[in-house]
Amino acid sequence: MENIKLIIIADDDEDDRILIYDAFKEKSMNCDFVFARDGIDVMDYLNSTDRTNAEKNIIPDLIILDLNMPR
Repeated sequence: MENIKLIIIADDDEDDRILIYDAFKEKSMNCDFVFARDGIDVMDYLNSTDRTNAEKNIIPDLIILDLNMPR
């Protein structure tokens, strides 16, 4: 069984987030996705105490970050 990869997609443009997501899904990648609108959302997710104990120890396998966005 293949491990599920965690991918964070951070982009302020929803269309870009959807395009990236669709590209991964088209390749039938076994991934879980977290979507963020900016860098602060990413940091909030990574530092969140609201996640379950299992999620707290998960380090993303990939963060796709738009460098040209506010915040």
